[in-house]
Amino acid sequence: MSEAPTVERLTGTLGAQVHNLDLATISDDSIYEWISAQLVEHKVLFFRDQNLTSDQHIAFGECFGEVLDVHPWSPSKEGYRKVMVLRGAAPRWHSDESWRDETPLGSILYCRVAPKYGGDTVFADMESAYAGLSSDMKAKLNDLHAIHDHLVHRRGMIHRGVPQQRIEKYREEWPEVKHPVVRTHPISGRKSLYVNADFTSRIDGVDKEESAELLRGIYRLADTPRYQCRFRWEANSIAFWDNRSVQHCGVPDYGEHERLMERVTVAGPKPQ
Repeated sequence: MSEAPTVERLTGTLGAQVHNLDLATISDDSIYEWISAQLVEHKVLFFRDQNLTSDQHIAFGECFGEVLDVHPWSPSKEGYRKVMVLRGAAPRWHSDESWRDETPLGSILYCRVAPKYGGDTVFADMESAYAGLSSDMKAKLNDLHAIHDHLVHRRGMIHRGVPQQRIEKYREEWPEVKHPVVRTHPISGRKSLYVNADFTSRIDGVDKEESAELLRGIYRLADTPRYQCRFRWEANSIAFWDNRSVQHCGVPDYGEHERLMERVTVAGPKPQ
């Protein structure tokens, strides 16, 4: 009989490596329930030495939600619209696709080619960041909402020479959305900070200067080492993170080496 899967906690706040589990051969639905529970508890799970085809990658993601988001602008793998291809590292803190009205439950990133050095992904626990705030600051933020927008993507389109008419069409299709600054996890009930440097443009109903000051203060919390977990990529490693409770960024310190990642994104509900 094979060994039961186990988790090895990596930091005091978030992150755990899963051992004794081949994601390509799971045949028991209870294992998916176990992974879901571990994801909520540890916020990001890491799996080494996996060997998934793109079909298996998609199937694994669909076990945690019936719908996988298709990113409207980022490149997909040929023949696999649900598999996003990432060749560069996103160096700013963000929660994936918070510009959607219904935001992702989680993302499953698979390393096809790891750089010789560097290229780590760093995760920040925004539940612990919220818990560390003063009572007064919690009370101030609890009833606020923030505006999320895909401004970073629009800037990228402009840089690549995408016609302005097409950019405006995307903006009509994906308008600004409003989410709570402090969201409540639908499973655990824990509260977390839900604004990020890439996709949050302002706090609704607050003057420009105060909005900018509040957002800067929240953004700095992601840089706090005690709230972080750092993952060193190897080929065939997987990270599965809970977008409802963490932010992440990729470190672009791998020079000219290749870094090839593929991601599926599990759709989720509107933040509450």
